[in-house]
Amino acid sequence: MKASLDLAVFHEMTGGDSALERKLFGAFLESSAACLAAMQNSWQEGMERTWQQRAHALKGLCLNLGAERLGKLCKKAQDDCAAAPEKKRELLEAIRNEFEKVKRQLDKEAP
Repeated sequence: MKASLDLAVFHEMTGGDSALERKLFGAFLESSAACLAAMQNSWQEGMERTWQQRAHALKGLCLNLGAERLGKLCKKAQDDCAAAPEKKRELLEAIRNEFEKVKRQLDKEAP
């Protein structure tokens, strides 16, 4: 099974600067948590715009870090912003599960 996180491009972007990478990992985790919290509070009908914006923001964070599977789930959430609340809750659960995998991998691989 492919890893949840491919840090090769990220390491290249940072020039292997471990201090910068730690700082960026922290920013990723903080920003991601905020996006997930906003999505948790916006899966209901009438909150489509907030859901879409937070899914879009999280997608960008994930793809910049190299979390491609998580980014794809966020893209689906962004595109399906008008889905039924039950569908959005299921998608949010999948996003949270993949996010936890990324966090565990970051804990193992982070400088």
